[in-house]
Amino acid sequence: MKTMMKMLMILALLSVMAVASCSAAGETRTFIDDVGREITLPVDIDAVSPSGPLAQIVLYSLDQDLFVSVSSEFTDAQA
Repeated sequence: MKTMMKMLMILALLSVMAVASCSAAGETRTFIDDVGREITLPVDIDAVSPSGPLAQIVLYSLDQDLFVSVSSEFTDAQA
């Protein structure tokens, strides 16, 4: 009886781990912006394009490898 319970617990644990590791490739996150629009974005963002110089500074400080464009060229002092 104990052996059967152990086997069931192990099977349940493995099942939970298998389901948890299979996240959907198209997983998204939805939020409401300040205007009240519903915005849906992918959980894993792989590219960004800043809309202006301030956004460029903020995004650059977070992860410069995600940039696909820049709003203005960096000066030598900024680079």
